[in-house]
Amino acid sequence: MPSLPSSPGPPSAAPGGTEHASGAIAVAGMEVLASVAIFHYCTWIIGPRIETSEDALAYLGILVVSALYVLLRPSPGGVTPLVCSLPKPTLRGIMVFPAITAVTMALLWLFRLEADPEWKKLCGDASKYLALAAVQVIWLYLFLLPRLRRLVSTLRDKFPALGDKPVCFTLALIFALNHLPNPLLTICTGGIGLVWTLAYLRFPNPYLLTLSHAVLASAYLHLLGKSTRVGLGYWNPDYHAFNKSLRLITHWITGVF
Repeated sequence: MPSLPSSPGPPSAAPGGTEHASGAIAVAGMEVLASVAIFHYCTWIIGPRIETSEDALAYLGILVVSALYVLLRPSPGGVTPLVCSLPKPTLRGIMVFPAITAVTMALLWLFRLEADPEWKKLCGDASKYLALAAVQVIWLYLFLLPRLRRLVSTLRDKFPALGDKPVCFTLALIFALNHLPNPLLTICTGGIGLVWTLAYLRFPNPYLLTLSHAVLASAYLHLLGKSTRVGLGYWNPDYHAFNKSLRLITHWITGVF
């Protein structure tokens, strides 16, 4: 795999600044671990145990606080909140994610299991996936990616030939594991996650990446006819922790007022 071109990353520690650099790396590592742990805690631990409005409030509260932290926390080495410092797409990169989407769609069509897919429903579901895709792009590519690059900065300085390969594989692995226990989806998201990350590091464009994610998620569902559910919802199609929480909160509010 060719080495990726160097993109603006964490500067090397100046003499006397080693302690500060080490502290920044430690903070980045804690943020990566904490955010991944919170995701899986909500998916596997607290989500399945939602039975009361108090449980729902705790679940939604964790999600809201986590979202605010991600959006308001500056990138490593920056001072501007993430929500105010979105990368500007480059002209050369405008066609990259549509090309990835087109090639992947062709592969899904080639191996399709549905003889006569409903294209109207595919397009309609793609629009529904946009919000979920946007959440994942913000978390993975705008929040986690800069912190993973900070984590491997020392390794990159010692072994320049590695470039951002460890970052690409780590982010793809995190993305894949988020889709457990769905076996085929976990494999597919690991592969496309690696492709997306390689492309994003060269041509950062969160908007087209979000659109690519939404379209391919819907195509996976309608061309392969396979479930996109993860967590306990993979085994129980009626399980919706987020929707259940909203229903419990709504019932509680109507009861109070």
